[in-house]
Amino acid sequence: MDLIINSRNRCIFGCSLSRLLSSLDGVIQNELAKREPSLYQWYSSNQNPLVVRTFVNTFENDRRFNSATAICSEGKPMDTSESDLSLLVLGLFCLAAITKLGSAKVSCQQFFSMVPDIIGRFLDMLLEFVPISKAYTLTKDIGLQREFLCNFGPRAAVPKFANDHGLEISFWIDLVQKQLLRALDREKIWSRLTTSETIEVLEKDLAIFGFFIALGRSTQVYLSSKSHTDSNDSINSIISPFSWRRCSWRSDPRLACAVEYTLALSGRSRYLIGGSVLYYPQLSSISSYQLYVEVVCEELEWLPFYYEDVPTAIVDTQGREEMPKRELISRVLNVCTYWMTSFIKYSSWLENPLNVKAARFLSKGHAMLSDCMTELDIAKNNMPKDRSFQETGVLVDATELASIDKT
Repeated sequence: MDLIINSRNRCIFGCSLSRLLSSLDGVIQNELAKREPSLYQWYSSNQNPLVVRTFVNTFENDRRFNSATAICSEGKPMDTSESDLSLLVLGLFCLAAITKLGSAKVSCQQFFSMVPDIIGRFLDMLLEFVPISKAYTLTKDIGLQREFLCNFGPRAAVPKFANDHGLEISFWIDLVQKQLLRALDREKIWSRLTTSETIEVLEKDLAIFGFFIALGRSTQVYLSSKSHTDSNDSINSIISPFSWRRCSWRSDPRLACAVEYTLALSGRSRYLIGGSVLYYPQLSSISSYQLYVEVVCEELEWLPFYYEDVPTAIVDTQGREEMPKRELISRVLNVCTYWMTSFIKYSSWLENPLNVKAARFLSKGHAMLSDCMTELDIAKNNMPKDRSFQETGVLVDATELASIDKT
């Protein structure tokens, strides 16, 4: 099986690079032919081999690529995971160099338009050899951190990890926290606040609040994109056919909690998006808050919270077509529940009792979600679960919740 996998990987690797290079080679041939028909023959038989040899010598003298360059050496095994991994890293290293070079240096749009797709293919193959945390370290060292985030952002947004579920969620939580921490430090957001907290505690609190600001903003955009009416009342489009104006949803206990939380995420409550202001009132300054929101949302652009869409309509057992608003509410609750629960379970920052404000924010948010999900479980035949998520079991158990409530 390993031989088959290695052969397949080598085939994908070779074909991808060959396809990439063929487009560039064609441009070179055409450009040289315009000047002198014999120039391309001179280039391919004389100049190109010299350049290739220079790069080969460079790679062979680099210890990072020993396993890859040893593949063709006499007496060396041809099919090993180590050599394939080294070959992949070498390929990514070259693609990173091409990316840094930029399209302005080479007049071949087709060549550069193919690079992102091939980088994505190689990154996906990388996970066959190393866990995602190791893959991130490798690509970051190469200079492809942004490409890694954009490629695996959907994977983080839709938790369907086959193995090491907890380890991977922990990795993503740690990654977004550190990424937001660096961004907030870069913009010196903490300097706009006067609090009793240390800068370290303040920045970590703001990073956690910032993540949920980005989630809340993304939720607003998602719900707004599902509007099917011209009404200025956004709720009219969010909970239809349980219209804010035309339907007495308050009289339906099965939906009251879900609608209340949907209102919160659509701007009627400030908990997710404005939770930071509740705990740090100094952020209420328009300029400070606007900068804060811009920084965190821009930093998490690679993370599509609502990556997989829901069906446009649902048909019940009696053949009646239902509007998808109920499923939209369920989807929003599932997405927010997943991230709120994941932070409580896997954020190492919450182990520090000094991060009390972030802990209280998460605890209160968890309680809100728990109440909503309880109501939805009672009406589970009327409120379909979000099919884009795997079953996550339950929310945070009492022991885990108590551990952060102690703060």
